[in-house]
Amino acid sequence: MQPLLPQLPTYLLNRVGPSNPL
Repeated sequence: MQPLLPQLPTYLLNRVGPSNPL
């Protein structure tokens, strides 16, 4: 579940702000 943790915030940030590179 470790690789899922960093992926969750990554896709979440992209959804909230696609302008962000993260």
